[in-house]
Amino acid sequence: MKMEIARTSRLALLLISATLAAQQEPPSPSVSGGSDLEALSHGVYYQSAQGWKKLDGSSSSGFKTTHGASALAGVPPGVVRLYPGPEAASRLESRRPVFGIREDAARPDVPGLTVRDLLIVRMAKKKDHRELEVMEGSFASQRVGLNSKDIVEATLTTVSDRTFTLVPKNDLARGEYVLTLRGANGTVGYDFGVR
Repeated sequence: MKMEIARTSRLALLLISATLAAQQEPPSPSVSGGSDLEALSHGVYYQSAQGWKKLDGSSSSGFKTTHGASALAGVPPGVVRLYPGPEAASRLESRRPVFGIREDAARPDVPGLTVRDLLIVRMAKKKDHRELEVMEGSFASQRVGLNSKDIVEATLTTVSDRTFTLVPKNDLARGEYVLTLRGANGTVGYDFGVR
């Protein structure tokens, strides 16, 4: 009898701890089709209900300086990269999209330009274009590079040699984004919008 109670108690403790662990972990999107991703040619993809869809590469159409009201006071200007059109051609339904990356085996590893340097960055939507802040000037300092407030936290997972998935840690807000490499500083990437 005592042995049966002990066994039941252990089972109950295991069920309770499993339930608590499940409640504490945020739900993560399902990343299926790893073998399907490995069968694709090199490139960047997103997972849709129909399978992996390739994202087209995009590039900045130029840049502009932003001065604001402090231009007369000798504050260095800010700089934004411009992307044509108010929205990207690729529109994603999922608020937490799963991206698949297949690296070209011939591509050399260059610091700042490897898959480990891949970032999801939010862009500002304007009437006829999108902007990505890459430099900010202020009275006390100047920041060069992507603005950390625009960078989305994401998890990069290795599927196999030169095959990876990248998933935002939280749901993305509706808006415009670009997948870019830290070393590219927004010059090139893969732009997309979240509905």
